Amino acid sequence: MSSWEEKRANNKRLRNLVIAWIVGSFVIGIAAGLIIFLTSRTEPDGETEEVQPTVAAEQPVVTVAPQSHQAQVEVSSSDGSASDEQPPAAVKTLVPLDAFGYGIQVHGSVGEPEMTIGQVDRLGLGWIKQQVRWGELERSPGDLNWGMLDGIMAAAQEHRVRVMLSVVTAPDWSRPSFGNTHGPPEDLNQFTAFLSKLID
Repeated sequence: MSSWEEKRANNKRLRNLVIAWIVGSFVIGIAAGLIIFLTSRTEPDGETEEVQPTVAAEQPVVTVAPQSHQAQVEVSSSDGSASDEQPPAAVKTLVPLDAFGYGIQVHGSVGEPEMTIGQVDRLGLGWIKQQVRWGELERSPGDLNWGMLDGIMAAAQEHRVRVMLSVVTAPDWSRPSFGNTHGPPEDLNQFTAFLSKLID
């Protein structure tokens, strides 16, 4: 087989692969759309029927109320009454541990956080993922400025949208041996201290 025939055969295989990928993506898209269509029930008057989830057993809800760098944990049942049951000491959460929901990644530190979270709420999503650049919140050791997170956190709380923060890269001051490359800090205790302040 000549070089030209080899190239032609390779191009034909590549073309067939691309066509198969496009057709496969199309079929998956149609299947996903059909599933969404079939699972959203519509009443004759055009209103969507609200499906209530069933709960197998009542689980305690853990609430954390930070106060002067120490969390007070209160456990209550879903009817609001206090419970004698205590969660494990290491658990700090505002949602039930088995909670599941759909969400979307946002860039809530730019623009109007209220509008962003309002859109998330209108989409019917219960979670957002917000990336946090450690160096933008702590430009030098101990110099913390939470301003860029305040708006998105307040809007999320108002709309009862849960937030997952994704901390990416370490500030240059925490990586003096590496210069301004992205990656973890040299001293992981600095990262631990930052995360502790972030969740407190």
